[in-house]
Amino acid sequence: MSMFNGELQAPDHYQTRGMAAYGDWNSSNIDWQSLVPESQRIGSPQTGLSLHAPPQVSNSERVRETLERPENAFGLEIPASLIVEMIEIFFDKIHSFLPLFHKHGFTESEISNQAANNPQSLPLETSLILHGMLALSARFSSSPLFDGIKPPQRGDRFGQRAKAIYDNSIRAIRQPNLRYLQGCILLAFYLYSCEPDSQGWLVIGACSRLAYDLGLNKIDDDYQSDSAARTISNLEWSEREELRRAWWCVWELDTFASAIACRPPTIDSSKMQVLLPVSDHTWFANVPVESAIIDPNPLVAWQTLRGCPNQDERAWFLVINFLLLIAYDLGQQKKPDPQRTKDIEAAVACYTLLLPPQFHLDSGSILFNSEHFRRSNWIISTNIMLQGCQTFVRFITEKASLNLSSNSKNQLLAPLAAASKFGAREMDYRPYAEQVYRCIRQWPPEYIPCNSPFIGCLVLGPAAIHMRVAKGLGSGSDTGRKPPFIEAELLKLALGHIARFWGIGSAILDLANLVANANPPVVPNGS
Repeated sequence: MSMFNGELQAPDHYQTRGMAAYGDWNSSNIDWQSLVPESQRIGSPQTGLSLHAPPQVSNSERVRETLERPENAFGLEIPASLIVEMIEIFFDKIHSFLPLFHKHGFTESEISNQAANNPQSLPLETSLILHGMLALSARFSSSPLFDGIKPPQRGDRFGQRAKAIYDNSIRAIRQPNLRYLQGCILLAFYLYSCEPDSQGWLVIGACSRLAYDLGLNKIDDDYQSDSAARTISNLEWSEREELRRAWWCVWELDTFASAIACRPPTIDSSKMQVLLPVSDHTWFANVPVESAIIDPNPLVAWQTLRGCPNQDERAWFLVINFLLLIAYDLGQQKKPDPQRTKDIEAAVACYTLLLPPQFHLDSGSILFNSEHFRRSNWIISTNIMLQGCQTFVRFITEKASLNLSSNSKNQLLAPLAAASKFGAREMDYRPYAEQVYRCIRQWPPEYIPCNSPFIGCLVLGPAAIHMRVAKGLGSGSDTGRKPPFIEAELLKLALGHIARFWGIGSAILDLANLVANANPPVVPNGS
């Protein structure tokens, strides 16, 4: 398929020549971008490489000339055995919530072969993918190479180098391919998992536009109208599934980054023609399973998976994520349409009743072990996301508003802990908060870091409502039955397990402490 094989400006046969060894791993603030002289960076006036290069000289020739200079090399200067080990860690710990790659296909691919046999000399896309994978998986490595480095910082050297590769390639792209996009997705996730900032925001925006450029938003445009599209070969189905995985990962990044910053998303979710992803088990076996496309109407979207052969837990998670996005969009409007508000409220209620039994917290089907933790983490995340969605809907119906002036140091996270003016008492949100507390009680600490660290935002809750409710419970009349603020401690301990491995977890934990230590809220008269 063309989007698998389309050429970047660096030709497929281009090989980097390796850089100096990583050197002192305990040093900080190494600027890998500075290793490339300004005069030799893609897009600089001296090289003449830009998005508007003269037509008489091809971009491929110009990029080859620039990238083949030794100063621009991006090889991996660590033992091949460690690279292979960290790829295994990626598929064990990271891929469960960032499911981009077909595991068996990846381990048999040229990328894996190059990583194991010649990591000092890598093609551009391979280098970007491997640096991104290692930036994420290094935090779980026990290699002596990382002695003295805290888990959240162990991947920084790989992440910084991935960012340099990205910066020196994105300006010259004419025909991006799937592999390049996958590398950009890994980089975007790494940057935002450290802590949301403008650099990560811009890379996520680039991922969205690259995905559109590849046509990923309409992969299954012919699925409902053309029966032939549903009878493709197993191999073609598997390849399409990889494209869908890339789209949904970009969509999740875009919606998350936009929601926490109260900014409009880049992707138009009302115009997606992409089937929901199936289970990893089915995909890895190359066994086609019929799936479904989410309808943009919430009154239809909630039942997307009703009677569908695809009952994967992540697919259910994406449906409630979609409904949450609709609720969030309504909440951003000055005067939300009353009928649309009723529609989303009804849709969320119906979705709750439709959820399969394994999603019920008291069903006994939530098992955490090495075999089942991925599935169980999606169940926990779906329940937490559902409570966040119900809270957003309640905000709209109660005409709650957010005062975005927050004491948070991170402006992209500020709305998460912003002071709020609720149309009802904060304790009226207790039923939603109690469900989140129940989720945390069933969440073994060793598996919390193996979930997406972004879920920490909803653990704290929209406008930090779960912490505010916890404070109310601690200061209530029943404090004699338990120590005050015990639910607040429960939230902070869960966020602490995220923070142990993920930088964004520390940022969210700081916000939780900020809210927990703030003065008690003023309850509106007559509420």
